[in-house]
This record gives sequence, structure tokens and C-alpha cells, in this order.
Amino acid sequence: MHTNPPSLPDYDSVAKEVERFAAEYRDEPVTEATLANVNDLLAVCRATVRPPDLVARGYEPTICIAWGNLEVEVFADRVEVYRFFEGRTDIWDEEHQPGDAFSNRLMAELASVNASSE
Repeated sequence: MHTNPPSLPDYDSVAKEVERFAAEYRDEPVTEATLANVNDLLAVCRATVRPPDLVARGYEPTICIAWGNLEVEVFADRVEVYRFFEGRTDIWDEEHQPGDAFSNRLMAELASVNASSE
């Protein structure tokens, strides 16, 4: 992945970054379903996971949210999870519709963010 910039200060700042990316690209807008899925992810993270290091626009258009070596790219119908290691990258995805619960596997990946920052 990228470098490890300082974490965004709080989830209000994260939400503002998401809004900025959503508004910035009017020619290829982020869909309402993608934004709803981002909001679902942020809602579960607010209570248990430190704010991310990075929020960025993806290619689809999507929204990417990253903590250290963990990146979650949010689409309208799924999330893709990237875990970067020295010499390899683990990638997997899971379907997600707005309002659905996330898998135990994703929740465990997110929980590991706090452990890796201690």
C-alpha cells in the first residue's frame, strides 16, 4: 500500500473526506449505494476501531479506507479487503448491500487495526 500517514483525527474528519471525494468527481459520481455502504462501514468502525490513516477515491468509482497495512475498498455491492505484507498481498471480498451486517471475518480484520497500533 502507501506510506503510513498520521491517522485522521476523528470520524467526523473521515466523513468529511468521504463527502469531499463523493462531490469532487461529478463526471464519475460515487453511487448512493456505495456511499450507503461506506456509511455502514464507518458506523461499525466508530465504536471499535481507531480512525483510519487514509480515505481516498478508488477506481470504480469507489471509496478506499485504510489503516496501516489494511485497506477496505467500498463498492455499491461489496467490499474488497487488502492486507499488505512484505512481499505479498492478501485480497478477498464479500458482498454487502446497504444496511446488511458485515461478516465476522471483516469484523476481525477491523479489530486487528487497534491491536497493530498499540
